[in-house]
Amino acid sequence: MAVYQRNGHWYLDVTINGRRIRKSIREARTRRQAEKAELVLRDEIFESRFGIGGQKNFSAFVEESYKPHAAHHKKGYEVELSVLKPILAEFGRYKLADVTTEQVERFKRRRATEVTTRKALRSKATVNRDIAVLSSIFNLAKSYGEIKENPVEKVKYYSNLGSRSRVLSEIEERILFKALGDDLSLKRKITILLYTGMRRGELFKLEWRDVDLEDCFISIRSETTKTGKARAVPMLSIVRKVLQRSSK
Repeated sequence: MAVYQRNGHWYLDVTINGRRIRKSIREARTRRQAEKAELVLRDEIFESRFGIGGQKNFSAFVEESYKPHAAHHKKGYEVELSVLKPILAEFGRYKLADVTTEQVERFKRRRATEVTTRKALRSKATVNRDIAVLSSIFNLAKSYGEIKENPVEKVKYYSNLGSRSRVLSEIEERILFKALGDDLSLKRKITILLYTGMRRGELFKLEWRDVDLEDCFISIRSETTKTGKARAVPMLSIVRKVLQRSSK
């Protein structure tokens, strides 16, 4: 056992996984108590609560581990990069193990009361997305053995967000297309998005093999959707005309 006594106090001096740890055990009165303290220390290190696990800087983990992981496994990675900015600004200077549930809760409440660059109160859905990304970071750190618990797990998401459906009025549609000017290609894309409800990424990944002009439907392949589920979108006459013109 690497414990010793000096000037009436017990100390331990151990090297675990190449890391040397020296500390006093002032509560110990006997060698037996000091040896028990050493065992506790070893258990804490094994469980990633002391010294080794969780000591990596949050921002370093995001850059070195999370971003490469998300780029490979997440379809919405480009959007997620913008989400990471306020998260890194808030937690980047901390070590992974130092971030607490209370800090995450304060971050959530503050984000929900901030006014965006568009002079509007940030939506609860956007805040939920921020918290979800933050939770993903800690879940990955947990799977890598960096931390024992995810501090976001006990943070509740906002509920009762209401419907996200939004349909433009005829006047709003005319204003929109007037603002597009003479950009015919962009007008065609906007028309398809408005009259199909497709996501922007789904449209950009659309191929002619996905378009059935005869039976009037568009096949959205599973690998191009956010949910990973394929679906068929009915093709209205206005969309059919746009696609016919685009094919020429």
